[in-house]
Amino acid sequence: MMSSPRQRRSLRGPGVHRRGSTLMLVLWVVTISSLIVIPLQLSAQRQAVAGREALGRVRAKWAARAGIESYMAYLEWQIDTEQEIDPTSFESDLKQLAHGEIHDVNGVLVSEYHIQHWIDDQLVDGPADANAKANVNILDEEALGKLKDITPEMIASILDWIDADDDVREGGAEAGYYNNALKPYNPRNGPFKTLQELELVYGVTPELLRGEDWNLNGILDPNEDDGNESPPDDNGDGRLDAGWSALLTTASREPGPLTEQAGKISLSTSAVSKIQAALGIDTAQANALFHYSRAEGNTLAGLITTPLSSITLSGQAAPTAQPTGGATAGGRRGRQAQPQQQQTLGARDLTDAQLGTVLSNATIGTTYAYVPGRININKAPVEVLELLPGVDEAMADQIDLLRNSRQDGLTSIIELLQIPTLSRETLAAIAPFIDIKSNVYIITSRGVALPGRTEVELVVTIDRSSLPIQIIDYLER
Repeated sequence: MMSSPRQRRSLRGPGVHRRGSTLMLVLWVVTISSLIVIPLQLSAQRQAVAGREALGRVRAKWAARAGIESYMAYLEWQIDTEQEIDPTSFESDLKQLAHGEIHDVNGVLVSEYHIQHWIDDQLVDGPADANAKANVNILDEEALGKLKDITPEMIASILDWIDADDDVREGGAEAGYYNNALKPYNPRNGPFKTLQELELVYGVTPELLRGEDWNLNGILDPNEDDGNESPPDDNGDGRLDAGWSALLTTASREPGPLTEQAGKISLSTSAVSKIQAALGIDTAQANALFHYSRAEGNTLAGLITTPLSSITLSGQAAPTAQPTGGATAGGRRGRQAQPQQQQTLGARDLTDAQLGTVLSNATIGTTYAYVPGRININKAPVEVLELLPGVDEAMADQIDLLRNSRQDGLTSIIELLQIPTLSRETLAAIAPFIDIKSNVYIITSRGVALPGRTEVELVVTIDRSSLPIQIIDYLER
């Protein structure tokens, strides 16, 4: 008996529906599984990438740190062994230490470091010399006035920020102004601790201070050389316009508290015999220097214009004797007899060579509070030299010519007197601001992890004037 079409469809129906339901269930399971598995896979991939990046940052950081440690070890070795620093070999050594590689136990290269800074429109190997810039804390009104686009109001406000009083200079600003800001704050009334602190001063902007060097690392980074594609705005000319930061620093400093500058003798605390032996002068000259150094207000720079033959027991220079204008007891005109306490010590004047030795190898006192560092005239760019009192562009060029004529640079500031247009009075005026060597270096070390080239940059400021070498500032980015 044959079944009807309706019966045949009815006979097939349940099986077909079951197979369809099973297929739909499988598809739902696959879909739901995909929705679960794919995010898990993506999460696992992200975690793996994050893990590799974290491991890369660790490797890069330790590579950068290895570069810092190599410089500190080298400088400490020099101090510890009392090595005589030859400027040419010293600069060569600093450049040789600028690059390094880190290998694993199997000899595979895993990371490297590079220590460089930007100077004279090019990237050079080695740390930056903080003493090659002018410490803003020692600059006066005349020097500050030479900065590009600075105004009299900014100058007055910078000096108001540094001085200890609350008196407002004309056009300046003190606490009364800053306390009325949207977010009130007080001026430091002391030396700037960082260069960025200048931006808190009335009128000073990041554009003036930083120029294109937005992170103040002394290096032309890609975002600082791409025009207007990314902040900051720059001209994309391959040169670093660092604004005021190209000339100014707060990092340089004289030796710290309770330390005597390495390789120098303290005139005010050392025995006369020790002064004589250390400086290669005679006993009378050493004795005059000893008394001069112990008189209040006397400085090393003052010796440039103070003849040693005029030094008295009080440490001060004897006044020039003047005619009395009258007759003596015997009827003769003469000079007044000097009081006993004004009698000179009978020392011969220092020659220029001897004076240069004293200025380079002696100090007055051994304890210091924070004292801003002086400018290394062997390293400072001409634009920095122009910030010195009484030094214009022509004089700065003459200093540059003189130091470049010496293979090892200037060995004493007294050698500046060989410039015909530079008087002793000018040298005495700039002597408190200049030196022929450097104490503070800024090491910008970029660690790179391989493969992947994850980078970490460490910027460490060190003071090598004493052992152990001091880390003044540390920045990781």
